[in-house]
Amino acid sequence: MSEKTSKLKNRIKFRTPSTKSLLYIFLFFLVCSAISVALFKISEKNPHVVEEYYNSIVFKAITLPSKMFVSIFPFSVSEIALVTVILFVITYFIRTVVLTVKRMRKKQGKIYIPAVRYILSIGILITGIITMFVVNGGLNYNGITFADRSGLVLTETSTEELEELCMFLGEEAAKARKNLPENDKGVISPDVSVFELAKKAKDGYKAIEDTYPYLKGFYPKAKPAIFSHFMCYTEITGIYPYIIPEPNINYKTPIMSLPSTINHEMAHQRGISREDEANFIAYLASINNPDPLFQYSGYYLALNYSLNALSKHNGDASRRVYEALDKGILRDMQAAREFWKQFETPKNIVATVSENVNNKYLETVNVEDGVHSYGRMVDLLIAYKRAEKEAN
Repeated sequence: MSEKTSKLKNRIKFRTPSTKSLLYIFLFFLVCSAISVALFKISEKNPHVVEEYYNSIVFKAITLPSKMFVSIFPFSVSEIALVTVILFVITYFIRTVVLTVKRMRKKQGKIYIPAVRYILSIGILITGIITMFVVNGGLNYNGITFADRSGLVLTETSTEELEELCMFLGEEAAKARKNLPENDKGVISPDVSVFELAKKAKDGYKAIEDTYPYLKGFYPKAKPAIFSHFMCYTEITGIYPYIIPEPNINYKTPIMSLPSTINHEMAHQRGISREDEANFIAYLASINNPDPLFQYSGYYLALNYSLNALSKHNGDASRRVYEALDKGILRDMQAAREFWKQFETPKNIVATVSENVNNKYLETVNVEDGVHSYGRMVDLLIAYKRAEKEAN
């Protein structure tokens, strides 16, 4: 090997940070994560401050560069990042074990150094994730509710009013469904890709931006998840990883739910963190979209939530609604049930674990169920219907 080649190799040789450097980096991120957690706790008691300063200004500004970056790629950047992190953790662990064994065999001093370096690296990773989660949108969980933002009044309601809402949603869903093609089983089967749906989804948000101006801004399109098949076993239809502001969609989700799922994850992207409120925004963005598939998906989403609530409180009323529903909607509901059934594991353990993890996450970020009769999503639907009646 020539001297020139040797020098070049030395120049491009990757140099790992020293243990002392790793310690300083870890301490830096530890302080950042501690400050982030403290801000999160303080923000719990200051929702109006979160809304006025963070959600309206800081959140949109600080996430803009990463939103612009991920918009360059047609694939899910966050999934690639997740796989990279997992591989890093595994390979670095194996390397740590190998180096420790070598030191033991050679009877070198400080055999704990590789393990210390590994622990510091994992610590940097964890504290970095905590910091990025809080900064990139986590604080929005402690902002004012959508009801407060929009002026909707959530009050106790009767099962009669809920039944009336279900009837209305069923009728509107049937109207939108008439414009959609069916397959030989009588289930809707429009010829449209998830990429086309992600592009069309923005039209629904444009239609409601004047009414809800805080939904405006630059946002990359939702992207189909590479691991959609696995997500089916967990019954997850979409994910919005706050660390990377990019909606990921399970593109295998039944077509009647896919457009509203896209809109749900896009609501998170726009600073609507609470799950039920994101569902309600998805409903509004869907029914105001000029595409009939989106309209149907929005009414279908709201109908399912409302019917589930009605079934728990008044079985007779829910039966009346089911009897009045368009037969095509019932076929779509049955097709969706059959789709998810094929991914059930023994005792449905995967979906159950996934649900428990998600519930624990929501508890951690202070998301509670609706404080009124039927859960926040249905409460918002009823309040919105009331407001429409009063306006007319």
